Amino acid sequence: MTTMLQALLKVNEAREAYGLEALDRLPQGKRMNEEFCPIALALSEGDGHVSAGISNATFDDRDYANAAASVWLASASARTSYTVPYPHEIRSFIRRFDIGDFPELDGDVL
Repeated sequence: MTTMLQALLKVNEAREAYGLEALDRLPQGKRMNEEFCPIALALSEGDGHVSAGISNATFDDRDYANAAASVWLASASARTSYTVPYPHEIRSFIRRFDIGDFPELDGDVL
């Protein structure tokens, strides 16, 4: 299974745990951009705001963060937003995307 497909499956686990529909593919995004990374866009689609760091997602919605944490077997931490560590599959995808892999996902999102 490819890194991109593994990341999509993990994104869809979180989306479905929160009650959102699964995606067929990751959206295009911007490299090195927490707001417009394909992972942030895929998690944000349809509900709320999510930022995608290298190793975790930051959710504005506590329930969405808890849903992601439960399927990713992680713990959500809270301050003004809710941070959940990524599973390995998503961390690997982000690292590879940011260095230039998956050119088909490098697009104009603004």
